[in-house]
Amino acid sequence: MPEKHIAIDESLIGWKGRLGWKQYIPSKRKPFGIRLFALCESSSGYMFNFTIYTGAGTDYGIKYCKELITSRIVLSLIDPFDKGYRLFLDNYYTSIDLIDKLVKKRTDCVRTMRINRKGIPKDLKTKLSKGETIARYRRQIMIQKW
Repeated sequence: MPEKHIAIDESLIGWKGRLGWKQYIPSKRKPFGIRLFALCESSSGYMFNFTIYTGAGTDYGIKYCKELITSRIVLSLIDPFDKGYRLFLDNYYTSIDLIDKLVKKRTDCVRTMRINRKGIPKDLKTKLSKGETIARYRRQIMIQKW
């Protein structure tokens, strides 16, 4: 079992051979390869769960088939480890709806968030002065901008 702090992110395993679902991500050190979504323990980096991206037909399981694709990735990876964890994510996966679902699973979530996501309060979308911070709360969720 992983320790309390876990993270989900994508990874690209270098691959130069023939493969129908090989990915090209120019920002990576090796831009061609097999794309993985991985759940890892933060302290050791040990991978506990992963999904191989095979294109539009990637199977994330039927349990979360009605969710957004990014939420489906997170929920399917964390499903076996569903409570008592602190999950770290980047802004690719972030949505208010996903945060609500993780709170129901008793999983804390720390992440960066794109300001244009649905459900972000309008006053958080304004420009702040240097050193200024703003925070908004809703039940067990806090969003802070600095």
